[in-house]
Formats: sequence, structure tokens, C-alpha cells
Amino acid sequence: VFILLSLAGIRTILVFHKLAQRAEDKRIILESLTVSHYVEKIRWCLDYLNVPYEEEENSGILGLFLLGRTVPALKIPGSATSIGNSPEILRYLYGEHCCDNKKADFLRPTPESLALEKKFDKLWFDYRAFAYYVIFTSPIVDTWEKEVWGLYQPGVPEWQKTILKIGSPLFRKLVTMKLNITEENGMKRWKEARS
Repeated sequence: VFILLSLAGIRTILVFHKLAQRAEDKRIILESLTVSHYVEKIRWCLDYLNVPYEEEENSGILGLFLLGRTVPALKIPGSATSIGNSPEILRYLYGEHCCDNKKADFLRPTPESLALEKKFDKLWFDYRAFAYYVIFTSPIVDTWEKEVWGLYQPGVPEWQKTILKIGSPLFRKLVTMKLNITEENGMKRWKEARS
């Protein structure tokens, strides 16, 4: 209970601190993490559109539990606005560039592209659940999970790495419950991903 209350307190402080900082910031910032097709989609689109942005690497698991959201997130310049989830970011990018057909035609949401995006995201969800099953049942689970969650990434802030070192067993339990990480579900997700 103490740990959960502490995480809630830290989360509240971080949210308000980040909001205060963003109002003056004129940069487009992509919050990213180590391994994620969701982040890679956004990174590729920003690069393709030739939009200048800076990337801030985070431990994705901490964003979920401390800030109440997942990565990627796109911070809009000069405001406290931050757009999370790759489909919403893609729609925002399309809205920003929709008048330039050369730049944004590939982002136009069509029934076919939306169906393909949904299928691709389902594929990643299935692979992620299977990967967590493999990691969490490994004899070196402590090393693997910390590696996947960004402990050894040079861009992840040190304070996040410290929390990750301490809280990793708790995060493992929470992820296990949230994603239903069991042998049966892990193998089911593997089969669905392969099909």
C-alpha cells in the first residue's frame, strides 16, 4: 500500500511538473522507449514528413504506472498538450499536414489503411504478450525485464533507472495481471501472431 501510494504521489508531482515546463517549450518532442513498433511508426512518419523533433527516451513501464499513459507521446510545442497512442498521433499529423498532398497523402485515413493499422497493432499486442511470457518465465528474468524496460539505454534518465531497479518485481506483477501473462495465454498469443 505504501509503495502504491508513493507511486501515486510521484505521479501527481510529475504530471504537474511536466505541464508547467511544456507551456514555454517550442520543441516537438517524441517520447519513446526501447522496443516498440508504436514508437517506430511515429518516428518514421515524422522523418518522412521532415518534421524537426527531439526524442526523449523513457522507461515505458514507468510512464504507464507513474504518468498513467503509455509511450509514444507527442508533445505539441508551446502548450501543455501531449498526444498519446500512435493512432491518435497519426491522425494529428495528418490534420497538421493534410493540405500538402505530397507530404501527407500516405497518412490519409482510408478504410483499408485503418484496417491494416488495426491488424498490425493486434500483431504487436500478441507478440508483446508472448515476449513477456518468455521473459517472465526465464531464469534471468531480472536482467531481461530491466533490459527491455530501458535500464541500459543511455537516453533513459537516471531517476527512472533507479525506480526501475527497485520497482521491477512490482511492475512484473502488475504487467502479469494486466496482460494475463500465463503459459496458456502466452502460447495462444504466439499462435494468433503467427496466423
